Amino acid sequence: MTGSVPSKSPLPANTASSNTAGQSDLKPPSSHICPIGIKTAKQAKRANELAKRKIDLLKKNSKEGVKQGQEMVRATNPQHQMKSIQLARAQTKKRRAQLKEHKLLSEREEREMKIMDKDLGSITNDISCEYNLKKKCRILEALKQQ
Repeated sequence: MTGSVPSKSPLPANTASSNTAGQSDLKPPSSHICPIGIKTAKQAKRANELAKRKIDLLKKNSKEGVKQGQEMVRATNPQHQMKSIQLARAQTKKRRAQLKEHKLLSEREEREMKIMDKDLGSITNDISCEYNLKKKCRILEALKQQ
């Protein structure tokens, strides 16, 4: 080993040189990048704060939107119920009017039938006989027109 420089490291010289190359490979690559400046750091911080604000606003708006949607559902559900109740009431009222009209018509028809069934020869009063005769004529004319 003549002519070689003694090394202070316990490892042979060829291992030491390969080791230094290996150590540079083990260091993270970010160590070669320069650190960001104060201005850039402030801008990044502002950008992060703005992004957080936007996210918070979006969350708040979505919560409000959900609340409004639920309120609309609550509001429309009673409206639909009220509308169906009003429709049912209107139908009931219409049906009652039809039944009342039918009842009135049937009562009228009964009265007319009683008048038509009366025997004019059995009536002794001339005024009553004439009254019933005119009623029968009116009933017959109404039936002819229908």
